[in-house]
Amino acid sequence: VPIMVYPMPLAGGTSPVTLGGTILLHNVEFLSGLVLFQAVNPGTPIIYGTGASQLDMHTGRYGGSADGHGLRLALCDVARFYNLPVNLWGLSSASGELDAQYGYEAASTALLSHLAGADEIYSVGLLGSAQVLSLDKMVFDNHLARQIEIMARPVLMDEEHLQLDLIERVGIGGHYLSQRETRAFTRREYVPMWPPAGETAMEVVHEEALDILHNHQPPPLPAGAADRIEAIVAEADRMLA
Repeated sequence: VPIMVYPMPLAGGTSPVTLGGTILLHNVEFLSGLVLFQAVNPGTPIIYGTGASQLDMHTGRYGGSADGHGLRLALCDVARFYNLPVNLWGLSSASGELDAQYGYEAASTALLSHLAGADEIYSVGLLGSAQVLSLDKMVFDNHLARQIEIMARPVLMDEEHLQLDLIERVGIGGHYLSQRETRAFTRREYVPMWPPAGETAMEVVHEEALDILHNHQPPPLPAGAADRIEAIVAEADRMLA
């Protein structure tokens, strides 16, 4: 089971206020954890955690800023240097509710982490600088992550998607609205975030969260998985006893 070593130096508080100094201290802390785990159990798979952030000098709280998110991109490069999978912030916000601040902070951090090539992106459901867990935000974050995934995927340029035959058939001055290909590919490729309705996005999100709580049936584990998990836990208990 992979272990994530997750240093959390705060620039200006528990690490130098400069981003370079915080990166240095963060990496030293990470390497100390990596060495410890490898000494105890050589070959333990490790994930490079990137919890470095900045101290909010107004409140003394765990904070963040635009350059602070750039800090994590630098740490992503460090993880790649070690050829390790990396966990990055995303979908995070200092706001305590689902408002405009949440929207632009969550979208920008998630998109940045995705484009940086993060293997994991965390903060799903978290508000108020990770002090609040919101089920509604979990649902919203899920939709947002899906939108980012669609935005960043490659544009297909194969014969089926170039549709040269369709262009020739419609010709100059024609339109594509009534073509069967338009109907087929609209259903396949265009997925609006919210269906047209007389409700606000927040109302739709809340209703979806309640529906999941009341009606979702988690898929069963594969055959033998539960026994294997119990065996791993039992082995860990013996090692730690």
